Amino acid sequence: FAVTKKHKIEPSFMQPEYKDAMRWFRNIYKKGWMNSDFSVMTKNDQKDYIVQGKGGIVLTILSDAKNYVNAAKGTDQAGMKWALVNDLTDEKGKRRVLSDTNNGMGGWMAISKQNVKTEKDLKVVLKFINDLMDQKPYKLMTLG
Repeated sequence: FAVTKKHKIEPSFMQPEYKDAMRWFRNIYKKGWMNSDFSVMTKNDQKDYIVQGKGGIVLTILSDAKNYVNAAKGTDQAGMKWALVNDLTDEKGKRRVLSDTNNGMGGWMAISKQNVKTEKDLKVVLKFINDLMDQKPYKLMTLG
């Protein structure tokens, strides 16, 4: 979800960034850079492709990388390297930090009205959460 300039809450799929991402995925699909069966491929099949050297890029959660590395032990892919790509800057200089939501609920967050009683308190909590996405705290939480 996103909050618009008019302070309306809208689903993420209605945002320009979502549409940009869909166009990007469509482009890499059309160019053959992605498996044609990606939409029905299981996580285990993805892992098998990487371990067998048939794939090169996996969009997954950070905590899942260890499963790929463990599955590759004793194979030609045992020395595979992983790159964390979650801090992206586009050609116009606009920066986007993508979050590993494995420990959340797919990006959803619930804030209890029992503990956060006023809008002022809510804004303090939301500012804290937003500040966690600044580069230094995010790196600390993500990479240790």
